[in-house]
Amino acid sequence: MGESDTDPAHWSVSYGSHLLKLIIPLTEYGEARSMSASSAALRQLVDELVPLYHQGRFMVNDRSAETYTHSHCYAVEGLLTLEGRGFGGYGQLIDGAADWLARVQLSDGGVPSRHDGQQALAGPHTDCTAQAVRIWSLVSRERYATEIDRGVEFLHDVEKGGSFRYRPDSEDMNTWATMFAVQALRWADEGGDWRWMV
Repeated sequence: MGESDTDPAHWSVSYGSHLLKLIIPLTEYGEARSMSASSAALRQLVDELVPLYHQGRFMVNDRSAETYTHSHCYAVEGLLTLEGRGFGGYGQLIDGAADWLARVQLSDGGVPSRHDGQQALAGPHTDCTAQAVRIWSLVSRERYATEIDRGVEFLHDVEKGGSFRYRPDSEDMNTWATMFAVQALRWADEGGDWRWMV
């Protein structure tokens, strides 16, 4: 195991902003069962994790001022679902988060995987770039047309035989990056729908 695998502040093993993506199954469950039980859990999740948003970006958790962009995008996807389901009140956060992704997009069209709010701390990853294209496609294909086009170009560059490499310098044909990228390319052309977000 690597150091990050055992670090309790590491994004994927901590209580952090990425868990806002749970809004998707929580709201689906609540609607399918006509139950309000998920509403309390949902409200607690949102109340505890939205404060990790600062100046357009979601920080990893309350122990890190860094943004892991994949996690940031998960948080935004959750808020897009809230807005789509009519909860409302998160439009300004969503717009700010989409604008932040546009500001940090790299010259090759990719989105850096890590950022400290001042500068990129790592190169682009396919997963967060595809997620950014999906977010821009949902928020406004017109406003983010340039960023979408550049992101699509990056995705085409990392595509190989119908799958997508995790990073430009990697031969790892990554399953979740491919899933996000396939949807991002479709949404860039046709527009997105929050109800079909994977």
